[in-house]
Amino acid sequence: NFRESELYLKLNENHTVKDGLWSHNGDVHTYSFSMSLDGEYSIDCSFKDLAGNVSDTYTDSFVIDTQSPVISITGVENNSANAGDILPVITVTDANFENSFTEIKLINGKGERVEISSSPVPYETENESGSSYILDDINTKPDDVYYLSVVCADKAGNGSDLEYRFSINKNGSTYDIGNVSKLYEQVYIRYDELDDICMTEMNIDKVNEMTVFASKNGNIINGV
Repeated sequence: NFRESELYLKLNENHTVKDGLWSHNGDVHTYSFSMSLDGEYSIDCSFKDLAGNVSDTYTDSFVIDTQSPVISITGVENNSANAGDILPVITVTDANFENSFTEIKLINGKGERVEISSSPVPYETENESGSSYILDDINTKPDDVYYLSVVCADKAGNGSDLEYRFSINKNGSTYDIGNVSKLYEQVYIRYDELDDICMTEMNIDKVNEMTVFASKNGNIINGV
């Protein structure tokens, strides 16, 4: 007692059904359709069989969101050396923002995670919402190279990430030796697994000279 034309389907304004297709398996009839635009949808549908029986109206609502959150960091420049105070502010915005899906990490030049305090401040415009996170204890941290990373996702699961590197240089040069720290953690390593050893020095002034010393079995190696 089925006829395809007896389906009643209504979407909210500004949205239309595209490329609807029927499939049939005995007494089970399935109508599939797609929608091409991001936005909030409401749907009403019912069906009348050939005997004139009308089903209850099914009503539901949902959101289509294909856009990733936008992350910005202000108050400190990427790849900067800083002798004075800084105040990094991370802002995350999205049409369907979820605060609990945001993770902020600060890693020092040895590859260690550093505890930070961030004060979230709600952020809202006509079309978007989000939060700004103020790292208000950053100037209590010792001189070092730091990696500030932000990973977030919205309610639809769209993700974004952003990482800044900067240094605090109130007392001279700082060094990124995360690559070397990983070797310490491994203790034993085969030569064919050894990558180039990289150390980065950051200073507010130009570095004209530097010397690196390495030792093997307690003896200084020349020519490093």
